[in-house]
This record gives sequence, structure tokens and C-alpha cells, in this order.
Amino acid sequence: MVKHVHSSVHQHERKVPRLYVGLLAILTMLGTDIYLPALGEIRSDLSTSVFLVGFSLTVYAGGSLVTQLLYGPVSDVLGRKPILLFGLTVFVASTIGCMSAHDVRIFLAFRFFQAFGACATTVLWQPIVTDVYSDDEHKVRGIFGFVMSFVGISPALAPFIGGGIAGLAGWRYTFAALLVLGIGLLVWTAIRFHETLTRDDARPQCLTFGALYRPYAILLHDSRFYLYGLSVAAAVGGYMAYLTAAPFALARLGLPPVLIGLSFLPLAGLFGLGGAAAKLLVGRFCEDTALRIGGAVGLAGGLLFWLSIESGFATSAIRYAAPFGLVTFGIGITIPTGSAAVIARFSKISGACSSAANCMNSLAVLVSTSAMSLLYQSSGNRLLGAILSASALLSLVCALMLGSKSVTAGRTAC
Repeated sequence: MVKHVHSSVHQHERKVPRLYVGLLAILTMLGTDIYLPALGEIRSDLSTSVFLVGFSLTVYAGGSLVTQLLYGPVSDVLGRKPILLFGLTVFVASTIGCMSAHDVRIFLAFRFFQAFGACATTVLWQPIVTDVYSDDEHKVRGIFGFVMSFVGISPALAPFIGGGIAGLAGWRYTFAALLVLGIGLLVWTAIRFHETLTRDDARPQCLTFGALYRPYAILLHDSRFYLYGLSVAAAVGGYMAYLTAAPFALARLGLPPVLIGLSFLPLAGLFGLGGAAAKLLVGRFCEDTALRIGGAVGLAGGLLFWLSIESGFATSAIRYAAPFGLVTFGIGITIPTGSAAVIARFSKISGACSSAANCMNSLAVLVSTSAMSLLYQSSGNRLLGAILSASALLSLVCALMLGSKSVTAGRTAC
């Protein structure tokens, strides 16, 4: 029987820099996004198909699903640090494998294990914040807003950086950049990070099946968990559908990898503006209202994108990407708002809550990227327009349902 590891450090030792938390949060996303502008180069170098190279995104999402439901509850028992060290070690080893692969099947296998390791950081950064600032909900929400804005900007900045690296040195060096970051986080965690999980009589003291998965029973019986989680997952799925299709669409419009990466840069600012708007909306109204506004803006952008494709308007890179800017602004409101709301609601089981919420995100990414990889060649950007509109509609419907009487029972309606 494995005993629970308790921290005896003082409060000031448990505090963690925002930069560290932010880097943990974006590691999985960077692994998805940094090589996007080089997908065409990878396809040529590995002598494979558009489907298989696009499928590397789907495999990556699948790798996260395998362990996401385990990392959170295990960390609630053993502590955050040993799980981070394990995940980062797997990520570093798998990234080396991706760099050295000369066969697409080997590349896909290492992509799977790369995500297997990286999702430990995605799951655990939220519980780490709630561990340290469990008595200051305002502080938790402030850090969540900052980090989620950081997370939202990274999908736009990473392809820009990756496009530059691929253009100068080739696609393998995009994975070298991930390797440097992974090693840096592994060393930082081993030397500088102090365990944040402290003794709590309500927490399980040993690793048993019941102790690990009892928190999920609580989550599964709370309708607000589903609604917050689905609202965020739908937004994430729509965003990743665009990231899957856009490199190929922009390449057909004549853009080289560097400019494909550059085309994602304005999205960073728009996501950041969405995050800033979310803070104002939550302060002025509440989380539920902010989610409704984010969903409505995203739906308007998705329908405009779809219309631009159907009408033949999207004949240049600017015309193609412009409607998605509105989608990005709406997503920038939805993702940090919903993520902070759900983790704050279940702060006593924050590890399991983070695992479950991220599993929903990964499922959404798995579905959307699979659809784009399988059907892009036959359906093209019409399918993307449909996915963007449908995902935003689902996000909006979930936000609207948060205001229903059955869901708001026992709390003050927003």
C-alpha cells in the first residue's frame, strides 16, 4: 500500500512563480501547435499522406486521453511533484524519438507517448494553484485568468515560432525547441518546485480504486460540471479544427511555412483581448453571463466563416483567416472563464476535476481533428465552417442552460 506523501514546507516555500505555472499549462498545447506550419514538409520528408501527417494531431489527443483520468486523482493522493517528474521524463524521451523518426509509424508512436507525458502538466497546473491559494479565491481566479490567457495566446504564437524554425532549419528543429523546454521544466521541477499538496483529513491516504475514482462520482452527479466542461470543450474542439485545416488551406493559397506561422500571430492578440474582456464581464456580471457572450460571439464568427467559404469570398489568406478572428475572440472569453469556474466549484477535488475537464477537452479535440484529417480532402473548408458553427452553438447552449432553474437550484441565479 502506497502512503500519501505530505509536504512539511512553509506557505512561502509552496508558492510557485506564474511563469512556471504558465509553462506547465502550455506544454501540451505547444506540442500540438509548434510544428503545424511544417506539416507539409513532414509529409514530404516521411513520404506519407496528408491524412497520416494530420493524424499525428489526433494521435496526440489520444495520448492525453489515456492518462488524464489517472494523473489528477493519483496526484490528490501522492502529491503533485512525483507525477510532474514522471510526466516530464516521458515527454522528454518521446520528443527525442519524434526528432529522430524517419518512418511515419514511428513518428506517430512517439507522438502518442509525447502527449502521454505532457498531459501531466496540463492536468496539474490548476490543482497546484488551488493548493497554494486555497484560502484566496480572488487570487486563484486572477492567476487562472493570466495563465489561461497565456494558454490561449500560445496556439497563435507557437505556429509563428515553429514556422520560423522550420523555414530556417527544418521541421525536426521544431521538436528540438520542445526538447529544450521539456528539459528546462524537468530540471526546474526537480530542483526548485516544492510539493504544494498538504495534509487534509478529507483526502484519501492510500492508493485504492475507490479513493482514486470516488471524486468522479461527485463530478458525474453535478450538472454544472457537465455544462461548464462542455462549454469549454466545444470551444477547444473548434479551435483545434481550424489549426488542423488552416496550414493546408493557407499553403494552397500560396503561403510558405514562415508566413503560415505569421498568419496565426494576430490570433494571439485576439485571444488576449477575449481574456481581458472575460475579466471585465465576470467582474461586471458573472461567469455564466460571460460564457453566454463568448458563445454568441464565437457562433457569429463561425457562421461568417462558413458563409465566406460557401460564397467564394475566402480567396486570399486574409479573407480566409479574418472571420476566424471573431471566433478566436469569443473562445478567448469562453475558455478561461469556464475553466476557472469549474475548478473553483470543485476545489476540494481539484486534481480529479482538472483530469475530468481536460479529458472532455481531449475528446473534443479527438473528434474535431479526426473529422478534419479524414474529410478535409473531400469536404475541405465547408466542413471546417460547419464544425466552427456547431461547436460555438454547443458552447452557447451549455452557457444558456447554466441559467435554468434546475441547474441554479441551491445557489443564487446569475
